[in-house]
Amino acid sequence: MASWRSYYKRRYKRYYKKKYGSSYGKRSYGQMKAAKQQADQASFVMNIPTEISCKCVQGTYGGRTVEVGTFPLNIYDLLRKSEFYQSYANMYDEFKIDNIKVKLIPTKYNVTVGDTNSTGYQSFTVYTAWDRTGLNSKQLILNTNGVYNDDPISTAAPNGPKNRDYIGKSTDNDGLYCIVGTDITTYSSAESRQVSIGQNCSIVRWLKPKTLAEKSQWLSTAQLKSWYNQYSNADAAFKYIPTFDSSSIDQITHSTVLNDRSIATMLNNISPAISNNPCFLEEDPTINFKPTLLVGLYPADIETTSNPRTVYFNVEAEVSCTFRGLRKSKVVSILIIIN
Repeated sequence: MASWRSYYKRRYKRYYKKKYGSSYGKRSYGQMKAAKQQADQASFVMNIPTEISCKCVQGTYGGRTVEVGTFPLNIYDLLRKSEFYQSYANMYDEFKIDNIKVKLIPTKYNVTVGDTNSTGYQSFTVYTAWDRTGLNSKQLILNTNGVYNDDPISTAAPNGPKNRDYIGKSTDNDGLYCIVGTDITTYSSAESRQVSIGQNCSIVRWLKPKTLAEKSQWLSTAQLKSWYNQYSNADAAFKYIPTFDSSSIDQITHSTVLNDRSIATMLNNISPAISNNPCFLEEDPTINFKPTLLVGLYPADIETTSNPRTVYFNVEAEVSCTFRGLRKSKVVSILIIIN
C-alpha cells in the first residue's frame, strides 16, 4: 500500500514541477492568479509633510456665538494631496488605511496683544483628539452671503479653475468653519500638551482601525476629490468652495448661517465634489472610517481680541495603506510610416 502512495506522490511531484516549475514559478503563478481575480495587494507607507495652524476664538455668525479655530486634519484629504498617493492611485483600484502616525512640531506663535506676558515667557495649552467618523453637522457651520464669481484672468482663487462661482474668498468671512472649540476636551481621545515659546517639543498621535467594519473598509482610489481651494489661517475657514453656478444656490444666497441640517446634504446640490467624498469633513453613513485629527487651543480668546493666540505646526504624517486591484499598463500604439 505504501508503495502505491509513494508512486502517486512521485508522479504528482513530476507533474506539478513540469506545470509550475520551481518555487519561483509557483509564486509567480499565485500572483498571476490573484491579479486575474483582482485580489492582489500591496502595502505602502507614505510620508506626507504639511503645515497647519490652530487657535480658539469666539465669533458671532448669524446672531450665534461660536468658537472657531480648531483645525480638523482629515487624513483622506492629506492623502489626496500626496504625490505618492496619486502615483499609486493610477496603478490600483481600491485602498484602505492600516495605520496612521501624525507628528506635530510647533514652529511659530502669535501672542495676544495686551497680554501681560507678551514680552516674556508665554505658554499654550494644545489639545489634540481623534474623531474616527468625521465631524457631525453641529460641529460645522457654513457662513455665506452669496457667491463669488472669479474672473478668468484673476488669481484670487488659488489652485482652482477660473471663471466659476465660489463660496468664500480671502477678503470676506464667508466659508466653512469648524466650531468644535473647547468641546475638544470632551473627546475620550483628547490629550493636552503644554507648549512654550522656545521649547523644543513635538506631539505624536497614533490611530489604527479597530472594528471589523473599519478594517474591511475599501475605498476607490478615484473617490478622493478636492472640495475647497484654500484654508484661511486668519479666519480659520475653508474658502473657495466651487459651485456649479450662482442660480443653483439661490436657496442659500444672502443667508447668513446654514447649520440647521446636514452641510453635506445642502452642498451636495451645489458643489460637484461633496457627495460620497471621504475628504469632506462631515461624517458619512457610507464611510465607516474617516479619521480626523482635531488640533486646538484652550481656553478660548474673546472675539474682540485683535490678535488671538495662534500656534503654527509642521506636520509629519505617516500613513500606511494597502492597495489592491492592480491595473495593466495602457497599450502603446506605434505608428509605422511606410514610404
